[in-house]
Amino acid sequence: MLPTSPRLALLLASGVLLVSGGTAARSGFSPNRFGVQTEPECCACGPPASPAPPAPPQKCAASFGSKVGDKPCCGQSGRISDDIHICTSRTPVCRGYSRGAAFGECLTKGEDASRGREEDGEEDSPYDNSTFTDDRDGDSGQDADYGDSNSGLSGAEKNWTSSKFNMAVTVDFDHEVREIKALLGLRPGMTYCEMGGGSGAWLAAVGKAVMPGGRVYVTAPQSFELEDCTRSAKEAGFEAQGEIATRYKSGLPADRCDAVMARMVYHMIDEEVARDVYLPQLGRALRRNGRILFMDHDPDRLINSRRGPNGSYASLHGMRVVPRLQEIVEFTAAGFALLRVMEWPYFGEGQNGFALLWVDAPRAATEPLEPNGTAALHHGQHARGETLTLLSPGSLTALIVIGVFCVVVTALVSCAVLHLVLARERERRGVDERPLRAAHDGEDWHL
Repeated sequence: MLPTSPRLALLLASGVLLVSGGTAARSGFSPNRFGVQTEPECCACGPPASPAPPAPPQKCAASFGSKVGDKPCCGQSGRISDDIHICTSRTPVCRGYSRGAAFGECLTKGEDASRGREEDGEEDSPYDNSTFTDDRDGDSGQDADYGDSNSGLSGAEKNWTSSKFNMAVTVDFDHEVREIKALLGLRPGMTYCEMGGGSGAWLAAVGKAVMPGGRVYVTAPQSFELEDCTRSAKEAGFEAQGEIATRYKSGLPADRCDAVMARMVYHMIDEEVARDVYLPQLGRALRRNGRILFMDHDPDRLINSRRGPNGSYASLHGMRVVPRLQEIVEFTAAGFALLRVMEWPYFGEGQNGFALLWVDAPRAATEPLEPNGTAALHHGQHARGETLTLLSPGSLTALIVIGVFCVVVTALVSCAVLHLVLARERERRGVDERPLRAAHDGEDWHL
């Protein structure tokens, strides 16, 4: 315990400090920890407060519209267990979810498209989005960017076409679906692959033909399109596996596809990407004796290559297209064998639709294809399903031998017929068949 005098001194010192502090506060100054008086810290005099940090993006496993029990987004397996991981309508797109590794982020559709461009780069898109012109009148016409015209639409709204080019999705959906199934020879247990699935309407309708027991794969350049496709397949009663297509990969699985279909897609792929990337990968994706069906547009002018003599692009109503002859040249150069060329009226009047049915020649060298039922050439017209047998070297030799034999037989028959005709002609004229002999009686020669 301190003595009385020190305790009194301590109390006096505390009082002095309190008095001096109050005086300093009234005079507008305050002492710091070293006893030096400084200007006061005033809210009005200090810097403005920092804004509150933005709320972090919602962590997600599924896009808006999904429900508990549905499959997650981004092509992942499993099921959604809690609706807290489903995006809201304000930020409807879930991007980046990886099962067992990381949740995705809920983004707006614009943010999702921007994020995709940042991750893949603009040059990674397989589709030719360059500006092109309508050359129907031989001059510049009105610029039209087909890729940009579709960029703001959902897969269901565009389905690889646009009202900007006056194109109907189809004039007879059910009839066209039946036609596609017949040409590809689809049956339960097969694997069906679709390039550029768009809204998923064709995937859902055609993919059912390989169920039960079959598999379905689909590709698209945007994640929201893949979600449209997988959702459409699920509503149709089966699962579809989606894969993003870029400039460096078509997205088709290797050696899995019994049938590949692309509807109004090939003309949108950049020429170099189609030739050097997609066609080789298409051949590797196709199983032995698998079939490929591509439907597209001819130009509105007689051009048989991607560009005309004056350098203008082949186009239809301002949309750049690949003429059927050029498409045949590119596929043939990649090793595919053409089975059939057909008019395709389902795109609508004036849309110059055509369809090409292919097989991969090296993979179909010895085994015949199964009959594929019936297939329509025009509305209401059907042709019998055909069976294709590609020639092997042994069968080619046999064919040559048979051909030579047929030529010899034909020559012998022709000679016999000619002899018979000449004989009858002599009989009709009464000509003596005995040979002529010359005689000499010593003075004149006579017959």
